[in-house]
Order: sequence, then structure tokens, then C-alpha cells
Amino acid sequence: MLLDVDNYKRCIAGFAMTDCAVRTRNTFYFVMLADYVQDEPPPPDVDRITRVNVCFTSKPMDQRWRLISFKGFDGLIGTVSRLPAEQFVGVDRDGQVVSFGSGAKEHEKPIVGGPKGPRRGGMRKLRTIDGKVHASSGYRGLARREEHNRWVSLCDTLDFVPAEGSFSNEYGFDDFDAFDASDIYCVGGKGDVWHRNATGWTHIDFPTNQRLEAVCCAGDGSVYIGGASGSVWKGRHDEWRLIHRGHKVLPFQDMVWYQDRVYCTSDYGLWEIVDDRVREADVPDEVKVCSGNLDVADGVMLLAGVYGAAVLDGEQWTRIFDTFTFTAPPPQ
Repeated sequence: MLLDVDNYKRCIAGFAMTDCAVRTRNTFYFVMLADYVQDEPPPPDVDRITRVNVCFTSKPMDQRWRLISFKGFDGLIGTVSRLPAEQFVGVDRDGQVVSFGSGAKEHEKPIVGGPKGPRRGGMRKLRTIDGKVHASSGYRGLARREEHNRWVSLCDTLDFVPAEGSFSNEYGFDDFDAFDASDIYCVGGKGDVWHRNATGWTHIDFPTNQRLEAVCCAGDGSVYIGGASGSVWKGRHDEWRLIHRGHKVLPFQDMVWYQDRVYCTSDYGLWEIVDDRVREADVPDEVKVCSGNLDVADGVMLLAGVYGAAVLDGEQWTRIFDTFTFTAPPPQ
């Protein structure tokens, strides 16, 4: 395990995992939110401390863990920018932006909101496409970060007038993914699927009105879309088929392509898609408990959740930490 008790107390104790990101195969970011008293109503996120822990796995223990804390953020999510500089970029629901790394640390200007974007509703997801951070928002919003303090709208040509009295979660975009910057799929709402290419936006006639939660543009050339109950559709353009009818309590939170398959996760476990079959991933129990969020970069896949984190290097899993090690009662 890559965490000792002193760093656990300093960095992890009293906080819960909400997101993760890979900078390099030896550098990981963990976005965390301060705990609250469980028998009381949860306070708003903006009233709780948000923390980003940085783990440098190749460094000695006394240099391995660093942290940055913030206040006033509502549901911060994070990813890693490659261009114009390699650094962590975090965005909250209201479009507040923080960035740090490569010698910089900045609380950037918020992403501008409006009918033409860049931000149309609450921020939903971050992904890095061709090196640049992209962000989706409610009411079918999509934006790209060109550089610090500058986001451009990718939804300004997607004309959209929501139905009277509707809410942003009835539409996309809860998630998006891309084969490249000119081939992006966005999903969300009640079967709301859109494709963006070099010529503009196309609304896809998708075969369900089930709420859509996650999408993966996979290395096999297909697009996989996860629904509210864990159902999965596979296809591309106008051809789609249901490959798995799910009955799960939680939807897949993240879907990623790694090596030769799609991996899917929620707080309840880790699954993989092989030969159009969704099955539970064959991983050790100490890895399975880390389920919750996934990220892939630099040849590794990072899994991180409420109870810990682990990384797969293509051959074996390494447990970064688990909370049970530090919270389990001593043997009698």
C-alpha cells in the first residue's frame, strides 16, 4: 500500500472521494469532500471543504502525498489538461475553475453561462480530448478550455429551447466522450443522444427514453452508452442495440476503454464488457472496494471510491490505499 498512517490522517481522514484523475502513470489526483455528521442533514457542498490530494507514487513516503484545500465549491470534478500546459483542472457545478501544476496555481474566472454557452446549465462532466479539457453542462452544453481563463462554446450552433417548466436534468449532457475532437458523442436526460463532428450537431434517434448516464467511445470503434439501471447500448451513428438489460440500483458513473475492453464502475463495483457481455470484473476484493470513479491515461487505469484507490498498470493491480486499514478496530 502506498499510504502510511501519518499521511492518512493528514490527507484522507474526514474526507470522502468524489473524483479522480491520472496525470502520469506515477502521479494521481484525488478530489475529496469533507465528511459531515451522518445523523444530521448533509450541509451544502459549498459549506464543506473540498480537497485535492496529489499522490506521487515514485517518491518516498515523506514526499509522496500533497494536498490543496478549497472552500466555496459546489461538487468539484477534475481532469488533467495536456494543452496548453500539463496540470490539474477542476470545475464545480456553477462553473468555478481551479488549476494547478506545471508551476502554476490559480483560481480562474468562472465559465460564462448563457443560451449559447460555453455553460448552459450546471456542469456535469470533464474529459480531456486531444490534450484539451472539455466540459459538459445541463441543457445540452459543451465547452472547450483553450487556455487558462478562456473557454469556448461548442454548443453555440446547437439550437435549443427547453420545454416550459422543464429542468436541465431532463436533457443532456450528463456525459460525453470522443474518438477525437471532431467526433464527439454526448448523452443524458431521457434518451437524449447527440453527435458532434466537423460540420455540426446531429440528434440521434436513440432506441430508449431511459435516463442516460455514461458513454464511452471505445477503441474497438463502437460507442457504449450506459442507462440509469446499468443497461448498456452499443452502436454508432444511427445503428444501436441493447447488449445488456440492467437491474442495478446505481447507474454506471464512469465508462472507459482500457487495453481491449470497456470498464464500468459505480460505488457498488467494477464491471467489464467483453464480446458484448457485461460481467463483473475479476479483481481482488481489496481492489473491488475501491470502486466509484475511473480514469485512464499514460498506460494505466485508476480506480478510486469512498473506500480507497487502486491502479492497474496493464498487468497487475497496485493498492494505493484503503480506508479499512486505518479505521478497522484493533483485534481483541
